[in-house]
Amino acid sequence: MRDLAERLSGIRVRVRAPGTEIEAELSGRTDIALFFGENAYAFADEQILEQALTSIAKLLWVGWRRQYLRAIEDTNLIVGAVDSTDTKFFAERDQVEAVGVSSDHRITVSSTGMRNFSVHIEPGTVRELAESQFGSGVAEAAALLIQDHQEKVQGLKQRYYDSGDSEPGPISSFIEANSARLEFERQQQSSDDDTDRPRSNGACESAW
Repeated sequence: MRDLAERLSGIRVRVRAPGTEIEAELSGRTDIALFFGENAYAFADEQILEQALTSIAKLLWVGWRRQYLRAIEDTNLIVGAVDSTDTKFFAERDQVEAVGVSSDHRITVSSTGMRNFSVHIEPGTVRELAESQFGSGVAEAAALLIQDHQEKVQGLKQRYYDSGDSEPGPISSFIEANSARLEFERQQQSSDDDTDRPRSNGACESAW
């Protein structure tokens, strides 16, 4: 499991918002860096950036999940059974609402189940913040979003599965692997259907 954790920590995902010169990279599970093409920030407004960052959040999540699935291919975490407890856990996890806000309160990133994302940028932010300051604010808000989601899902895990042990056991491993498989299968069916509710994976819960 230590080797797997190291592989997961080594995952890097870089994406570009469709139709823009705005890119982002996720590394180290929670570190996000934002990159703008020449004059992309100067000619953007809050609405354009909200739309771009919402797309980026979805793409980063999908990209991280795909690399996670590849990382566990050679482990013993792949299982197929789902019991009623798991089903209830997955359903409730899909409804977890998380939020991250930059320290200047200009940028807010929120999600439901790490499936549906939204971004709000206070009016005047682009005019008042330099590109680097804006990028730092996005990274801060995104990291807090991940932390909030992680803490809330951990609370769910404890409610459904916690046996009082400090270290994760077989049940935790089962959740990680099985929910990853469910997420992949449902993502294959409809990667762009926002009404679908594929499962996020348990290992991503400790990272996302």
